Amino acid sequence: MFTMSEKQLQEIHAKTVEILTKYGIHVNDQQAAEDLAAFGGSFEEHPKGGYTVRLTENMIEQALASVPAQFTLTGRDVSRSIVIGEKGTTAMLPFSGVLYKVDAGGVRRRAVWQDFVDSQKLSYISEEISVSSMLTLFPADRGGAEETQFDMVIETILDTDKPVLAAANNGLFSQFSLDCLEAVMGDLDRYYTVGTVNSLSPLAWDVTMLDTIRVFSERNQPILMACCSTAGITSHIDLPVTLLTCNAEILFGLVYAQMLRPGVPVVYGVTSAIGDFASMGLCIGAPETAVLSAMATCMARYYHLPYRSGGSLNDAKCCDPQAAYESYMSLWNTFEEDVDLCLHGLGILESFNAFSFEKMIMDEEIIRYIRRYRALNFDDYAWKDGLVEQIAKDGHFYDYMTDRATLKGMRKAFLKPVISDRAGNVAWGTEGKGFITNCGKVIEKRLAAYERPPIDEDAVLHLEAIRAEYLANLAE
Repeated sequence: MFTMSEKQLQEIHAKTVEILTKYGIHVNDQQAAEDLAAFGGSFEEHPKGGYTVRLTENMIEQALASVPAQFTLTGRDVSRSIVIGEKGTTAMLPFSGVLYKVDAGGVRRRAVWQDFVDSQKLSYISEEISVSSMLTLFPADRGGAEETQFDMVIETILDTDKPVLAAANNGLFSQFSLDCLEAVMGDLDRYYTVGTVNSLSPLAWDVTMLDTIRVFSERNQPILMACCSTAGITSHIDLPVTLLTCNAEILFGLVYAQMLRPGVPVVYGVTSAIGDFASMGLCIGAPETAVLSAMATCMARYYHLPYRSGGSLNDAKCCDPQAAYESYMSLWNTFEEDVDLCLHGLGILESFNAFSFEKMIMDEEIIRYIRRYRALNFDDYAWKDGLVEQIAKDGHFYDYMTDRATLKGMRKAFLKPVISDRAGNVAWGTEGKGFITNCGKVIEKRLAAYERPPIDEDAVLHLEAIRAEYLANLAE
């Protein structure tokens, strides 16, 4: 596990406070500037537009003192609830916010509505996914953007009874998501969803995200403060300096949320990565990116905050060896650093731009392997009386195949892979047991077996009424 000394953590925090109090953060939202000034901060117009907002040390200390260290995220089926921030618990989510699908043959195309529906079904069935996403992908074959996202919110609520990541890319969709959840749950007296907001690196926040913070704070639902800078391009090439500016951006959002609603849960999130100077792209599968994530974990623990990062991150263009080894490294880091909330946990490709259902199944297998390795402990094995003596007595002629322990444990003693092939080469070649083929069979079987979780018919009608009301308001 990656570690930082107390001195290093204190130094990052002290420099962060200096940035926030002396130099400020740029926002293009007058309401946020005025809100924070009312709580003790200050602001001034920037000559290039927008405002420079400065906080006070007291605001920062007050905010960090009021934010909870953990919270329970509740599903429509309460048995699926999960504690975010509980040691040893990692809430896995699928890919989110992508535009392209890569099929089994490696062909890339724009995602369509049926892909979205299938992503919800597969997320619901997956034993590794504990939180579904309302925005797994953006389909290209539907009408207006607002109407499509309204449909995505409702489809997700109907297709799963797990907790959900909300559609929170602006205030409108945030409000719609929460209204729909309230209609189904009956109230919002518990934490049913998480809204993701992203800072605008370097050292800025956009009005769409600040508006989302306002909506989620008002409704007392958890907020994921995520920074996604690119080291060398939108943040400094030295990782500790990138960590510093990420921290300043996250704490600014956290302070705003806590000033509006003291005690609203906030997740500390970093998806920042290094830049590739040949392509000018974000490299999420790089080892330096994993280290940056580990550094951010240390800061989240320093502040006693739940942490979001990690996942099956890679820069591969299809479900190939690069996707496998980069994802394994990132997923290993996810569990090694005890990440609390893991968005893009399964299925992501191409530096957040694409997804693959086959990759989703592959990531499940990777996660199973990692979980199994981490679960094995020498102390869990007991020495049966007389066993060593019997083995030593029979020596070379001891029959392990008919041993009672073998017969009793052969089906569960070892991890049985779902898609990895362990048969002989002949069976592999003649029965068509290639890796991608195996993934495809799992996908086909799960989609055929999917059944929607039960939901009250009046709740469905209520969802349609909310949708119609929002569309009518937009038409005006």
